Amino acid sequence: MKDRHVLTAIGVLLAIGPVCPQNFQLDPDFGIDGVIYKHEPSWANGSLPLRINQLPTGELIVLEWIGVATAMVVRHLPNGEVDPTFGDSGYFFSETPGVNLMPSGLMIQPDGKIIVSGSGSVVGENPRIVLFRLLPNGTLDTSFGVDGYTQYTVSTFHQLFTAALQPDGKVLVAGGAASSFMVCRIGSDGAVDQTFATNGVGLYTPPGLATSARCMRVDENGGIFLGGHRSQGFDPSSQVVMKLTPAGQFDPTFGVNGCVVIDHVPNAATGPSKPESVKDLYINTDGSVIVAGYVALPDTWENLAVVKLLPNGDRDLEFGENGALYMSNSPEDRAHAEQLFYDPTGQFILIGRNTPPGAVGFSIMLVRFDPQGNVINAHDNNGVFLHQTAVPSTIAVRGTLDNQGRVIIGNGYVNRPIGKASLTCFTLNSILGSEGVARETTPTKLWPNPTCGSLTIQYAMNNSAPVSIDLLDTSGRLVERLVSGSHRTSGSHQEALVISPEVASGNYHVRLLHEGSTSVYPVTVTQ
Repeated sequence: MKDRHVLTAIGVLLAIGPVCPQNFQLDPDFGIDGVIYKHEPSWANGSLPLRINQLPTGELIVLEWIGVATAMVVRHLPNGEVDPTFGDSGYFFSETPGVNLMPSGLMIQPDGKIIVSGSGSVVGENPRIVLFRLLPNGTLDTSFGVDGYTQYTVSTFHQLFTAALQPDGKVLVAGGAASSFMVCRIGSDGAVDQTFATNGVGLYTPPGLATSARCMRVDENGGIFLGGHRSQGFDPSSQVVMKLTPAGQFDPTFGVNGCVVIDHVPNAATGPSKPESVKDLYINTDGSVIVAGYVALPDTWENLAVVKLLPNGDRDLEFGENGALYMSNSPEDRAHAEQLFYDPTGQFILIGRNTPPGAVGFSIMLVRFDPQGNVINAHDNNGVFLHQTAVPSTIAVRGTLDNQGRVIIGNGYVNRPIGKASLTCFTLNSILGSEGVARETTPTKLWPNPTCGSLTIQYAMNNSAPVSIDLLDTSGRLVERLVSGSHRTSGSHQEALVISPEVASGNYHVRLLHEGSTSVYPVTVTQ
């Protein structure tokens, strides 16, 4: 595969899309002026939000690392308040005697049970893979492992960074071990699945590469995508993406024997401040993959970097400019990507952190781009939106895109009197279709919402044209076509829609396609 490099106008956005009114704004209905500061627990000197997931009912499950040994799981109501009906007054604290737990994964099963994974350090031993499972009410599920916990020692030093569920409900945990990508599969009972890879654990080291995984996604067929970096000494020197079969073997249809190396700056001298790494992935419905991370270009510090890979692993040179997007606030700032989300309106949202020279802490960073690699530039600032918290953030940011289209970001502090962590909620002042044109944010009418399966949508047509109406899941995948290219005349229309009874209860989006425009509206199904 040939690498293409965009090395002009370094530090400035290199792939500019249409200018659209799309400011991120603090949500006044969340917390106090869009922010919730978290003060508990009093015995910890710091709190680090690691994962934020949303339940179908709209509540947020937040995984935090407390102190140096404990995982904390918190449930927040959609307005940011802690839900006192969960766990012990809203909280669950892990208890792993003799083991210091560094949590890394948060998964919500279809039945509402919550699985947390992490690395357990024990003095004088290799780290352990540790998982625990909670019932939906925030208490331990004692049917999982031993009294809700399971531990497994891998015969090499390792650290976990990510986790995911396969379609059959089995748990995958991933990270780095012995200079390799490492993946382990755990069954629904908490035991290691011996049928996966080699006795349940796979170590993946392409010839000549020392690698470590940082993120993982699973496709609808159970295929496993891993993202991370190749190491040169102790420093990450190029991005790496691997694809495994559901059983944990290299997938030969992807890249070179299942591996793709993306070297944005080949043969460049690298150091601790000049890394390249993948931090998140998104699998498109056609099998292509959006790869998000960061890279230090020759004359800059770290930039956000996005690449699109075709299903066979080749670089999609039609994406962005010559196959890549590089984004930064300025050449002197250090921009680190953290997470990538797909908005069912047809846009991607990349969140991260931005650190100017000499700054104490960093700013929250958000960028939106469309599937073709065009950045939505609404601020005359190279498309980059920065938000400085009231107290400078000192620990990395994590977030989620909820079913209301809000971006909710958690970040941590150390020994801060205003709070040990916070959640910040942003809204958008418009919804964008995939072609980047602003649309009205609500239809004339869409009711009832929530719905038991019957919906009515009212809309207007300027001209006669075909109309399609789709039901999408929260990742933007088509669930059901409700109206398929039916011709409608100009004027007002009212459509009676029937959602299949086979569609599970949960949060979805209704997408209206007419007259070349795309409008998307959230809807909750309760069947």
